[in-house]
Amino acid sequence: MVSDDQGALMSFVQLAKKYLRSVPSLKMWVDILGVAVAVGFFFYYAPPEIWNDQPATGGDTGSHFWPLKTLVEQALPQGHIKVWNPGNLGGEPHLVHYFPLPYLLMAFLSLFVPLGLAFNIGTFLPLLLFPVCVYICFRNLKTSFPIPVLATIGSLSYAYNESFSMWGGNSLSLLAGQFAHMYAVDFFLLLIGALSLELSKDRLPWRSILLTAAVFLSHFYVALLMPIVFLVFVFAAPKTNWWPRFKKLLGIGLLGLGLSLWFVIPMLDNAKWTTPFALVWYSQNIWKEIFPPIFYPFFVVLGISAIYFLIRAFRRGLPDKEWRLDIPLWIVLILTSTALYYIFPRLGLVDIRALPSLQMAVVFLAMIGLGLMLRRALDIFSVLFIVPFLVGLGIYWTDLQVKNFPHWLKWNYSSWDKKPAYPDLMNLSAMLRGTFSDSRVIYENNDQYNSAGTMRVFEMLPYFANRSTLESVYMQATILAPEAFYLQAAISKGPSCPFPNFPCTGYNLEAHRDHFSLMGVGQMILSTEPVLEQAKKASWLESQGTYGMWHLYQLKDPFSYVSYLTQKPHVIEADQFKENFYQWFKAYNKESPYLLVKGFGDLSPEILGPSMMEQNECRSQVRAEFDRIQLSTNCPGKFHILKFAFHSSWRSLTGEDTYLVSPGFIGLIPKRTQVTLLFGQSVLWSFSVLVSWLLFIYFLMVLAIEIKRSRCRSL
Repeated sequence: MVSDDQGALMSFVQLAKKYLRSVPSLKMWVDILGVAVAVGFFFYYAPPEIWNDQPATGGDTGSHFWPLKTLVEQALPQGHIKVWNPGNLGGEPHLVHYFPLPYLLMAFLSLFVPLGLAFNIGTFLPLLLFPVCVYICFRNLKTSFPIPVLATIGSLSYAYNESFSMWGGNSLSLLAGQFAHMYAVDFFLLLIGALSLELSKDRLPWRSILLTAAVFLSHFYVALLMPIVFLVFVFAAPKTNWWPRFKKLLGIGLLGLGLSLWFVIPMLDNAKWTTPFALVWYSQNIWKEIFPPIFYPFFVVLGISAIYFLIRAFRRGLPDKEWRLDIPLWIVLILTSTALYYIFPRLGLVDIRALPSLQMAVVFLAMIGLGLMLRRALDIFSVLFIVPFLVGLGIYWTDLQVKNFPHWLKWNYSSWDKKPAYPDLMNLSAMLRGTFSDSRVIYENNDQYNSAGTMRVFEMLPYFANRSTLESVYMQATILAPEAFYLQAAISKGPSCPFPNFPCTGYNLEAHRDHFSLMGVGQMILSTEPVLEQAKKASWLESQGTYGMWHLYQLKDPFSYVSYLTQKPHVIEADQFKENFYQWFKAYNKESPYLLVKGFGDLSPEILGPSMMEQNECRSQVRAEFDRIQLSTNCPGKFHILKFAFHSSWRSLTGEDTYLVSPGFIGLIPKRTQVTLLFGQSVLWSFSVLVSWLLFIYFLMVLAIEIKRSRCRSL
């Protein structure tokens, strides 16, 4: 007689045998295991500080909190997203030069959690979700088991590769501040899967459209790959179906672009008011950075699978469905990334930013090859049992290569207030606290500032002290950027000098006294002995105290954000004006006549002649606020030069023209004693917003009609 316990055990065994015969169920559980382990890999390293409600720091990351704060507190309450920030680079437009979608997601999170925590979650979220996006991509591509789970585990070696920290796409780049790039990669992978899912269906491809827009709004380096992907999908279509597919893909691309025009058009229009950064990356170990040891197993797998399929192609052909789309897709992306590496510098872009997509495609191609070989060499049950072993091996291999990520992660998310130099930073900030109408604060570049959270800590002076400085995390964001970094070099023993086309000077405070006055500088933060020795000898500088490693000096020269035309200016053509401005700035002294650029304001002698004045004839004041500059003057009709970065979207409420004046300032002939300039007043920008709204309404209407039809068909 069988006891109740024995009967229950026998029933369980029979049920288990029955369940084990269900291959789809086993595949599902293996996939769940792989994805869960891949996501858990992040939390394996993640310290509790990631849930800190104070904003993260480290690399560029700390400086990225300031644009989020201006978005939430200044832009969104006014019903827009772009905001002119007077605190950096002579006034820079936030979320015009840089990508808004990650910040909008953080702003949404801030509805539920403190802003600092929303920022922290928003910066690590794309890395956390990256393996999930990989899995969804390969599942929607309908690749055979076990390719999706192998690609998911293999992607960890790409994401946690530590051979670089500035290219984008990997964990260290994300912690250094390039989280927007990883957002774009996530959306890009989801887009590839969505295209595969929706192109064969006779309905609105709404996922593909929204994801196309999401890539545009997250990072342009990744967006440049989308046309290539679209072409691969066209050529992968059956011969009788390529034209309908082409039209559908064209519609997806145009509508996705249209939904993001509110950002894309202003960004492109704004490009002429930015500084090009055509950096050619140099490294003594460039090949080790491109193909570090963490990728070696993938090269081995790629080589073996290539030989295997080459032999098989001669014998039996290549009937696997992956050869129709998946394998050609990643091969084309490898070739495209390689080509872009050489093309980018000619477009004013950084060459190495093309390489992360190459690395990712190599990993995916290897995992596809491995998956296909396993399916050919083993029966499905053997594959089901060997894949968990490969998942464990992949995790182990990646873990062996991870060295810096854990302590970088802890350093970033322990926030500013846990850093050794934080008390000194707060004391210095309290001494500097003021308004954006006060003089600018310039600071020496020094690696030792990392003890405050990042060597770029003083880009956040607008946040810490409500004061303006000359540098920004978006160092290309205005036409005054070369001058800002030239002046940084004039007070720095170790300057950053980031622009190859704009060489810097050596540190020499005395030789650049006039430059400081020109750029509205009133205070200096210095830190190294040779520069401090020069400061002590300068009679025009006054010490304001020492704060840990930092020494604060004030310029005794009178400060003003307004200058005037006191002699006939040189009028120059618009082409090459940035280079001309920079040469003028390097040679500047108080007697230098200004340069005016043709095409901006009326430059006729009848206008300019009466607008010039004698020295000290006028008294003017400037009030700088978000999105506006207010001028008060006792000299209407005279040519005023406002020491803020010129932009074509500035508009005067009283109708004055704006002039482009060296080294990149705003010229103005006020009609009245009070003049207000507003930023972002562009017909083109407003038109792009209108078009995006109309297309979004159209998109929602079509989607609603399709949903209604789908419900009717199901009844």
